[in-house]
Amino acid sequence: MSDFNGFANSNNIGLNWVSRGKINNTDTQVANLCASLSSKFLLASTIPTNKIYKSIDNGDNWAILSTLLGSTTRSSFLFNVIDNIWLCGAGNASGAFIYRSNDDGLTWSLVKSIGGGNGSFYSVVKLQSGRIIVGSAYSTIYYSDDLGLTWNLLYTFDSGTVIYSLCNNPITNSLLAFVSTSLYIYRSMDGGITWS
Repeated sequence: MSDFNGFANSNNIGLNWVSRGKINNTDTQVANLCASLSSKFLLASTIPTNKIYKSIDNGDNWAILSTLLGSTTRSSFLFNVIDNIWLCGAGNASGAFIYRSNDDGLTWSLVKSIGGGNGSFYSVVKLQSGRIIVGSAYSTIYYSDDLGLTWNLLYTFDSGTVIYSLCNNPITNSLLAFVSTSLYIYRSMDGGITWS
């Protein structure tokens, strides 16, 4: 778990949490924290330094892996798609962006951008089919069927809606979206094509 005070870990499935402090005991704020699918390492993105850090010892020590973003861009999620492929959502005053890495976060390339003012891609989920879905600050949901390489528009909510969180229920094969419009929770039973 990460927050602006650093990060914390739990050894009992979230019942109790222990603060681990800042990365390398600096004043860097942890924006995102994600374990690799192999559970062999952690990646963290930070603000305001906008760097990607890597830890191979459960967060005891961190090394700067890359400087992903410019000084005005903030990361909003990190996600390990499969094996060594990672996605990072980000945004700044000019738009929202998705970056992709195919070498475990060492290098990144921009694969999707949306203009239109201050915002970001805030949420990401992977379906059982392998499709990846992301939600944006611009009322839109996008999908990728090629491990995040290309993106297409899937759904548009009412204007002004921010999709803060997406969650997949593999038992019912449904999607949930927490959005800013009156703090509603929407549900989709068809992979995000329609919502109610």
